[in-house]
Amino acid sequence: QYNLGGAMTDYARAIELNPKNPLFYLNRSRAHLFLQEFDSTIADCNRSIDLDYNKEEVYLIRGMAYREIEFFDESLEDFNRAIRRNPDNTYNYVQRGLLYMDRDEPDKAIDDFNRAIVMNSNNSFALFHRGLARIETSDTLGAYDDLNRVIELAPRNSHAYYNRAILRLGEHDEDGALEDLDRVISLNPDNIIVYLYRGKIKY
Repeated sequence: QYNLGGAMTDYARAIELNPKNPLFYLNRSRAHLFLQEFDSTIADCNRSIDLDYNKEEVYLIRGMAYREIEFFDESLEDFNRAIRRNPDNTYNYVQRGLLYMDRDEPDKAIDDFNRAIVMNSNNSFALFHRGLARIETSDTLGAYDDLNRVIELAPRNSHAYYNRAILRLGEHDEDGALEDLDRVISLNPDNIIVYLYRGKIKY
């Protein structure tokens, strides 16, 4: 269980004792990001950079915060910086791919998800989001392949079943869609939208 309030208190005390240590600001920025305090995340990352910390992680964290507040150009710059510093980290490509999806550039997103998957063919997170990007580009067969693979790797991923159900509805495979929606409900019984879809199919 997280004790973020206690963590924030400790980070504040550490910074008070040693305000010139960039790692204290970096660690606090992670907590701010988790709490969805995006302006504070960016401020702490900026302070860490001002103190000459220029490693991959600070740009990745700040890029994620910029994306959340829809500062897409700044986010892209930071993800590019993170990738230049560590081109072997699949997570950097996935995060930039998510940004491209937010910018309605699914082809570029697919390129980044592809890079991540080439480095780790079992990256279910990258496979899932490539599937969504393929839906946006009307690559239905590719989307099926990705969602099927996600379900194989992570059989409790309710989002994969849900999106495959939507694909199946588009192909008029109502039995298959019902099967997937039933699985979503078994995993997440509080998902209201699923009951709506399932009710429409049964009606």
